[in-house]
Amino acid sequence: MKTVVDKKLIKEERVFDGHFAKVHLIAIAFPDGEGHKRLEKALHIEKPDVITIEDSEKRQRFLEDAIRLHFDYLIDVLKQKRLPQEDYSVFKDFLNEYFTNVINFSYNVSRNYSHPNEVPLILIDDPSQNNDSEEIIRENLCDILDLIESIPESQNSLEEEVIEFYINDQEDLYRKLEEYYQSCDDGNGLVAINSLKIDPNMPLILGPRDLYMADRLSELSKRYGHKKIVHIGHWLHTLDDLNKETLYSKIKHLNPTRTTLKYYD
Repeated sequence: MKTVVDKKLIKEERVFDGHFAKVHLIAIAFPDGEGHKRLEKALHIEKPDVITIEDSEKRQRFLEDAIRLHFDYLIDVLKQKRLPQEDYSVFKDFLNEYFTNVINFSYNVSRNYSHPNEVPLILIDDPSQNNDSEEIIRENLCDILDLIESIPESQNSLEEEVIEFYINDQEDLYRKLEEYYQSCDDGNGLVAINSLKIDPNMPLILGPRDLYMADRLSELSKRYGHKKIVHIGHWLHTLDDLNKETLYSKIKHLNPTRTTLKYYD
């Protein structure tokens, strides 16, 4: 997978004229079954000059290998169930859709937008800190395998189980995030954050990754002064933080805006 990057602009030494690029953060709650459609709409509305993603070439290589290895294996397991042909087709289509539009939609949609519009697409996550992303991918693949293995050989239809597994668009979390952003604008963010009920382990992904991404965004905002950068990433990095552990807190000097992916429905 090759990423569209304006290498000339990235490498070019330019004198900073004091004007930063406008930075807009789009927060994603994974998994989002409607994410690919929402992001397509978001990019057409925002019309970015540059797209950055919380992603790395290392993760994309891992994902490409994982999909290739696991897809064939999952299909073989499915065949052993001796299910009706229509169910086999449904699940094969589901796997294709899941890998493309759930696990990796932020990259795929951004790439599809960047090519025809000649918009640089830049992956800015720290490749040395991607272990958690790879672990999430492994867990997702294991979930799919568990689903397949739980299907009785005599089952008549996979459709209901597929839909139940796949459709999860994080409506409640998106709503609370939008309320949180608004509360922060009103000066009540420290109270509103309690409504998000953050998993105590989730902040462990913050820190080094956010510093790495913040440095990249700060650098790019100087390089692309007067232009618009749209950054796409996990919602946790968009929170305010008195300790300045989050990406958003580290780039406050850029006056970034933020919204959820669901905002574009």
